[in-house]
Amino acid sequence: METSKYINEELVHKVLSKMQGTNEVFYSDKIQYTHSTFEEGLLCRSHFVIKVTNQMKDKNDYLTREVVEELLDFLPFRACDGFENFRPKITLKLSIQFVNKVPVGDQVIFQSDVQKVGKQNGALGGKMIDPVSNLVIAQCQSVFIYADELLAKL
Repeated sequence: METSKYINEELVHKVLSKMQGTNEVFYSDKIQYTHSTFEEGLLCRSHFVIKVTNQMKDKNDYLTREVVEELLDFLPFRACDGFENFRPKITLKLSIQFVNKVPVGDQVIFQSDVQKVGKQNGALGGKMIDPVSNLVIAQCQSVFIYADELLAKL
């Protein structure tokens, strides 16, 4: 995983160590950040490549719904983490649209859009794209709140 000079690697490892056994940790070694662009109307658009294993696909080589849902739930946060140094977040609303059933090969592309980041909340989006056919497999919109105050009370 490429890291920016602005990312606190010690904090990243601390957060990941607390998440051992979760699905996000399972998928983390299959995700590679490629680049980010800054486009009008967005704070940031980040691109990731996801290495697809056979256990992530069904017998027709489609990604399973569970895999798509899990990746669309946490991957947009990866792009957002650069803005607030890994502040803990909780998803309030997640909307997923399954667009095309596409047999996939050994990788898919994920494009994550950071639309808004405020003091207490933010809005994210993302698309999972098959690199061979260039078709969108699924897309999502997410609204989140920061959970640092909530976690401090625990």
